Amino acid sequence: MNALIIKEVIGYENVNKRFEEAKIMFIEMKKILKEIIEGKKWLDRDTKDRIIKKVNDITYYDKIYNDYHNLTNVEKLYELLIYGKKQNYFFIKMYTKFFKELIENSLPEGYEGYIIEILTDNASYFTRSFKIFTLLGYMLEPIFDTHFMIPMKYGSLGSILGHEILHSLDHSNLGIISKYTSGEILSEYSRKEYNIRRQCLVDQYSKYDVRLPGTKIDGVATYDENLSDNSGLKLAYKAYKRYQEKYGSDKNKINGFTRYSNDQLFFISYAHSFCSKVTDEKKMEIINKKVYHLPSDLRIIISIGNQKEFSNAFNCKIGSVMNPKDKCEVWKVKH
Repeated sequence: MNALIIKEVIGYENVNKRFEEAKIMFIEMKKILKEIIEGKKWLDRDTKDRIIKKVNDITYYDKIYNDYHNLTNVEKLYELLIYGKKQNYFFIKMYTKFFKELIENSLPEGYEGYIIEILTDNASYFTRSFKIFTLLGYMLEPIFDTHFMIPMKYGSLGSILGHEILHSLDHSNLGIISKYTSGEILSEYSRKEYNIRRQCLVDQYSKYDVRLPGTKIDGVATYDENLSDNSGLKLAYKAYKRYQEKYGSDKNKINGFTRYSNDQLFFISYAHSFCSKVTDEKKMEIINKKVYHLPSDLRIIISIGNQKEFSNAFNCKIGSVMNPKDKCEVWKVKH
């Protein structure tokens, strides 16, 4: 069904254009990240070389989309769905229910779960193969379109790509030195410096007042996602400004939004990509379960609060919620 929707409603050419543009953004953001790493004084030469090599090896993988609209490949998937003549209705119903899981377990490494949920809004970084996926739900309006202004593209899809790229350098993945190979990326000296910066972010989230009874963020459990939110957003902003320096600024002609500057549109688009409605009860459940992702509103507010570019764009008062005096940056970006 997904393949039919892509073919008849969205169109393969339309899909390809979106992924071509995403690849361009991805390549530029990798380049900028390597420049950032090169400029870090708290990273020794060997550590920089290991990180840069790892970043070089990260690929933006869209082969799955080319495979998915190939009828022969789709038929191969459904060859896994085998019914016997003597199987009753209830068995068939149960078997069909678990067909998705059956397919996932039969797919090669790198396809985990995504061939079925291709139209959902999700993205992932695969820790062993260094591949990044963005599913088509993130490539369509209202999150992304090839006709969007540059700040909107980078604020939404760019921040998503940045988030996944930075997962390669989160706490869990610093123990993976190359594809399918465990090893320590940071030297002893760089590890000490990194831990200082990491603790800042852990403490900031742990101390954040979520204003919900009996509810407290676990800054350690959520660190990897929080790091990727913060540093991925910074990386996307840097890439947007780099594009602006090269090609100039877009003129804002969006009805109802002409009062906003390009920088403001960047952050508005970032927040918009998280758009959701969650009850306080559900937020409490998510936070208290100590799952990796925080509720969307907290992900937006805290990560944006760490961006001096946001407070400059919106003239936020120092010491306010959106412009706290103490900001945390692990992989700091200089413009």
